[in-house]
Amino acid sequence: MQRVGVFFRSLAQRLVISMEFFMQNSLGNHAAAGAYGFLLSAAPALMIVSFFVVTAFQSSPQAIAALLSEFSFLGNLFHEEDSVEKLLDLTRSGVPGLFSAVGIIWAGRVFALAILRGLKIIFNGPRTRNPIMENFIIIGIELLVILMIAVMVLLSRSVLALLRAAGLWGLLGHYGNSLLFSRIIPLGGLGLVCFGTYRFVPANPPRGLSALRGTFCCIIPFALFSQVLGLVLNQARYNFIYGALGSLVILLVNVYFFFNCYFFGAQMAAVIDSFDSVLFSRLHRTWIEGPRSSSLERRLFSYTKGKLRKYLRSYPAGETVFNQGDDSRDIYFLVSGEAELRLGPQEPSVFHPGEIFGEMAYLLGETRTATIIARTDISTLVLPPELFEEILRTNPATDRLVIDNLSRRLKTTNDHLEKTYPGHKN
Repeated sequence: MQRVGVFFRSLAQRLVISMEFFMQNSLGNHAAAGAYGFLLSAAPALMIVSFFVVTAFQSSPQAIAALLSEFSFLGNLFHEEDSVEKLLDLTRSGVPGLFSAVGIIWAGRVFALAILRGLKIIFNGPRTRNPIMENFIIIGIELLVILMIAVMVLLSRSVLALLRAAGLWGLLGHYGNSLLFSRIIPLGGLGLVCFGTYRFVPANPPRGLSALRGTFCCIIPFALFSQVLGLVLNQARYNFIYGALGSLVILLVNVYFFFNCYFFGAQMAAVIDSFDSVLFSRLHRTWIEGPRSSSLERRLFSYTKGKLRKYLRSYPAGETVFNQGDDSRDIYFLVSGEAELRLGPQEPSVFHPGEIFGEMAYLLGETRTATIIARTDISTLVLPPELFEEILRTNPATDRLVIDNLSRRLKTTNDHLEKTYPGHKN
């Protein structure tokens, strides 16, 4: 039962932190930009796929019509027969056709830029890319959308042919066939796009497992939402109110919600990938805020026996945590009890719960400059240098705490020198 409780507490922590970052990073705005860009680029992307199909099969214009018919929502964006004729003209129109194709591709940049900018905010880090590489990535995202559409169409047709050849088409029934072609295959395609963009587009990508978990955090809520939306909204009523735009209104709702799920899944992947550092940051913030924090935050983030338990160390009263001159670089966060800093003949400094010590060796890259002894029984979180570095990079409050600690110790040292050597100047 304890392991189950830790699992659900960890899940709740990740969801709360991810939602907080989602709001702080204004990812809802990026979701709106992504939805808008998708509506601009979905039809052009499909038209590019159709363009190559028609170029390869000039004698069969029905090929593109069949391709367009796979995506019924596009009927609200352009007329199928007119599009076939226009694409056929593009294949024969030389330079004007080339410029038209370039214009179609350029429309897809809105969508690609929305994806790239949102992911850059989420997966921030030390690595950067030059503008030339970013333009190649934008083109790659556009090609990925085109490829996804082509694969989904080909896969749908291939699965349909296999089911009919195996005599299984009738066994699945109407509901089974509808579930396969309208849900499973499209959601699988969306999942591949999510995982691919999470893992390979950012300059500071998450680990593969984190990207996979983020993908599930996107696809599962979207699948549930679209299912509920289909049950709640009456498409015939919307068609009656909005005319031909009724289906497009429903599509807009679905697309906008998908991109909210997409960026939330990306944020979840980022949180999972650096969970120890963001969890410590929230623990630290809860300690600083104290009673000002909500009861939910205190229940979720003032707890050190979950994912942070592996860093927890206890020392009985009188035991030395580390000695002056030691070569260790770990940083300590005092959870309970009191610890003393001893440096030469000066009066010991006392650390209380919520304070950090041991950071001087990490910051200076030298041996320990003082000795720390447990004044009472203490519990500490022992943070490795690489984890502490990530915490400093992502949590400005820890930076301020370190500066406050250094300032306090410098003042204590100066006061001691002033008492020992009257007239001493800083």
